[in-house]
Order: sequence, then C-alpha cells, then structure tokens
Amino acid sequence: PRTTVALLEKLYREVGTEKLFSLLPAGGVSGTISGWYAGVPESQPYVFAKTGTLSNVHCLSGYVVTKKGKTLIFSFMHNQYTVP
Repeated sequence: PRTTVALLEKLYREVGTEKLFSLLPAGGVSGTISGWYAGVPESQPYVFAKTGTLSNVHCLSGYVVTKKGKTLIFSFMHNQYTVP
C-alpha cells in the first residue's frame, strides 16, 4: 500500500485533480465503485478509486475529497477475501 500511495501522490501532483479524477471510477457514479460511496442525491462524487482482486486479496486505492475540499490518498489491501 505504501508504494501505491506514493505513486498516487506523484500522479496527483503531476496530473492535477480534474484530469486525474476523470480517469478513475467515481463513487456512486461509474466503474467498479458505482454502487459504493454514493453520498446524497445531487452531491458530487467524493471517492475516486480503482479496485483489484487477485487470489483472495481485494484492493481499493485512490482519493477521497473531504467536505472541506481536502484530498486524501489511500490504499487498502484485504487478505483472505473469499467472498464477492
């Protein structure tokens, strides 16, 4: 996860949020996280992330935009993930 966060931080600094967030699935809106992190109706997406699963390991890495507009970078890896 540390390496993934370091890579995401570099992308964030070099690409900028508008382009970067347009390339990632948005919570409640698109891609593999369209059913997650929807927020209230009429709100903007606040999670932009990519999922991945391989041999009972589920990963979610990306960005969260707080209510105050601060962007946080995260990477979560869950081992022994045996159910969809």
